[in-house]
Amino acid sequence: MPNGLTVIHIPRQNSLNVSMSLMVIAGSMYESLDEIGVAHFLEHIVSDGTEKFPTERQLAELIDERGGSRNATTNKETIEYVVKVLKEDSETAFEYLSEISSHPLIRDEDIEKQKKIIEQEIYRFKSDPEKFAQRLIYSVIFPGSRIGGLTTGDVDDVKKISRSAILSYHQRTHCAKNMVLTVCGNISEDQVLILAKKYFESIESGEKLPLIDLHVVPQKEPMLQNMPDSKQAVLVVGYRGFKSEDKDHYISNILSVLLTRGKSSRLFYEIREKRALAYVVGSNNFNGRNFGVLTIQVGLANDKVSECLEIIRDELDKISSNNLPKSELNKALAFIRSNIAFSFENSLSEASYYSTLWCFTGTIQSIEQELENYESIIHSPDLIQKTAEKMFSVNPAILILGQAMAK
Repeated sequence: MPNGLTVIHIPRQNSLNVSMSLMVIAGSMYESLDEIGVAHFLEHIVSDGTEKFPTERQLAELIDERGGSRNATTNKETIEYVVKVLKEDSETAFEYLSEISSHPLIRDEDIEKQKKIIEQEIYRFKSDPEKFAQRLIYSVIFPGSRIGGLTTGDVDDVKKISRSAILSYHQRTHCAKNMVLTVCGNISEDQVLILAKKYFESIESGEKLPLIDLHVVPQKEPMLQNMPDSKQAVLVVGYRGFKSEDKDHYISNILSVLLTRGKSSRLFYEIREKRALAYVVGSNNFNGRNFGVLTIQVGLANDKVSECLEIIRDELDKISSNNLPKSELNKALAFIRSNIAFSFENSLSEASYYSTLWCFTGTIQSIEQELENYESIIHSPDLIQKTAEKMFSVNPAILILGQAMAK
């Protein structure tokens, strides 16, 4: 658009609904030391009232009374606002996203209310070792940096948040060149352009936030976090991966699948099926705008942590030193293909995918091209092995949450 807002249209002519994703490059890693927790706080407070719909109830009913759904999430690099409505309510969805992103009231009384709510949110995930571990591992991979801290900030950080800090962060981030609007569903391109112009043309252009240097040395020693009420330990092993524009991020995702997806995957089989050391064995491969992280997470008895670490190290050494069998790679590709296909049955997932792609790479490519990239890599086992060697040759970040802390 003339003001710099990127609008992506994905037609689904036979669909009964329209899904929309408005994504802003405004995650927690862009906060200053005086703004810790502001990005996540902003995600909450924009739904408390806007200029046209001043009460939380009025704003909510704009979507809720039409049977639609709405949500918002904040991570290290972005804030995303999403709406899903019936196709006849498309304009209402445009209006809702425009209101919360550009015209929030951010009143003092709402700030005090949200401080109480977010405080409970922090206590909630801290009381869940598995969820807490997923957040805390970043402080071991990126110690002493904002990206290493909790996205929400801690309770003391939230208590310090001021209205001026929220307004300043909103003005700096919620501008046209720093946002993308993706519309997926039964709506024409002409209608998308008309409604985008009507509701988003007045947004200030601003500038896309620049990348942040991440020259942080991972913590060498394992982080041991005592969880006295936990019935088992949670072990997380983390490695730095690749950002989205780096083609190696496809390989890190393939490695994640090989390690923990399905009962016959390497770590799932060795840890759970063969030795019965754990119920859940999982991994997560995140590829962002400016960083990537591959984590392996296991919930197990406190006295089995050392044994599990040895299994993980052994399997990573095998992947790093040998070309993988063709059958195993083909199975990983089949999983990736089906996972993408199943995800894209949901129009909201597809909208979010394209918003994320634009924010993290500044480009758009079809899902067919995405799959072609995976297929070409699957036929290069030596490339996968060399990339695994590069990733896993360094000492990993290790986090252990539990009652008794093993060395």
